[in-house]
Amino acid sequence: MLQEFANALSFIVLAAVLPVGILFVSKFLRPSYPYSGKLATYECGEDPVGSAFVMFNNRFYLVAIVFLVFDVEVALLFPIMRLFREAAINGGALPIFLLAFGFLFVLLVGLIYEWKKGDIDWVRDAIERKQALREDAAFKHRFENVKDS
Repeated sequence: MLQEFANALSFIVLAAVLPVGILFVSKFLRPSYPYSGKLATYECGEDPVGSAFVMFNNRFYLVAIVFLVFDVEVALLFPIMRLFREAAINGGALPIFLLAFGFLFVLLVGLIYEWKKGDIDWVRDAIERKQALREDAAFKHRFENVKDS
């Protein structure tokens, strides 16, 4: 019995020591040719331009979430329809129909909410951005006029 624990302990020690040993030995054996290009951020072989902080449109995430919600809806409707078919043959399909209808109704209300909120409308974002740029330009123009006087 003690031999079995010794085998397990040897595997644990080997699993802990071997990676550290390999990294330590490779530090001395691998070639090292440092230059500034290795420290640059890789961007498809191009020199990086601008800030690393890029504003992504949140609508991509919202559309992905809405897609996942409706994808899960379809995945959950298949077993419900299977139960509905069996219940329709045996009688008593009304509770399953009401369950499926209620499920679809909740998702329809969610879709209407997203639609009314404007999260599905892509054009709205471009129009708002143009309006914000116009307001920003007007503010800068007014500020420059005040500064000059």
